[in-house]
Amino acid sequence: MANITRLPSGSYRARVHLGGGKYKSITGKDKKDVQLRAAQLEAEIESQNADDDIYSGMTVAEAMEKYVEAKKNVLSPKTYREYTQTRKNSLTMLHSIPINELTQEQIQQAVNIAAADHAPKTVRNMYGLLSVYRRTFGHLEQVQFLLPAPQTEPKVTRHYGSVFLSYHNCT
Repeated sequence: MANITRLPSGSYRARVHLGGGKYKSITGKDKKDVQLRAAQLEAEIESQNADDDIYSGMTVAEAMEKYVEAKKNVLSPKTYREYTQTRKNSLTMLHSIPINELTQEQIQQAVNIAAADHAPKTVRNMYGLLSVYRRTFGHLEQVQFLLPAPQTEPKVTRHYGSVFLSYHNCT
């Protein structure tokens, strides 16, 4: 519902919340006209939000496939292959879950399972792609979980011994 206020000039203003901290102001001399235009704008915004819900039943696997196919022409062939391979082979326990019903616990379980078999960087890449799919299809709620820590290789110092060559038998 838009908040309508009277301005010092005698006009009326309605502020309609667009989402994401953004507002649209509608001004006019007649209060009823401003109310009507604000209601029309709110209805338009609501219908746009309803259109965004077409992805609400989409599973994680479908979202991954749609995203990779949408980016196919702008990705290098190697990146496309890697995304396709990651989409097919990683986080498979999440594939059948609708993307809007994905919970923090489910993601953490999948990350834990992946961390047992993969390097930390690979697991981070898997999650990175998952978060892109979620962001692309409108599910931006913050999900917090633990990723595996990067592996640190022990520093190897190599000692090269002296090499002595014998020249006395070289003829």
